[in-house]
Amino acid sequence: MRRMMLTRFLLADFEQLLYHQYQHYTQNDCSVGVYTEEFFRLNARNNLYELENHQFARYIWGLKLTIQDQLVLRLVWHLFEAVNLIYKIEAQLNQPPPKTHFFRRVPFDPNLPNTSNQTNAPPHISPNQSTSQTLNRPKAFT
Repeated sequence: MRRMMLTRFLLADFEQLLYHQYQHYTQNDCSVGVYTEEFFRLNARNNLYELENHQFARYIWGLKLTIQDQLVLRLVWHLFEAVNLIYKIEAQLNQPPPKTHFFRRVPFDPNLPNTSNQTNAPPHISPNQSTSQTLNRPKAFT
């Protein structure tokens, strides 16, 4: 009965098609969650025995290049660690860039007139005046 159903409803080379999909599956524009789910679905459907290192390499090389670049900078030994880290990387990459306010800093030029409030400026002391006269202190305390 099963053989009859297989011949009737499935293509003759469906196993080869599944294996081809598994070999060439990439993330493209889908999210990491969708990619991971489909990757493990194809892995289960192919019923292959692969070492975890091979499965890890196949999973990593199917990701977007921006995520691969971030993942290469970290040391990851297991597939479940990589999946958790990739979710964090994707969340970080999807954040909008922070708004920065650039203030134009003008270097100090002593030749330019002072535009600050003149009332707070210290009094100008001429060489003929003593300090006690400019500060309005009695000479007895100086």
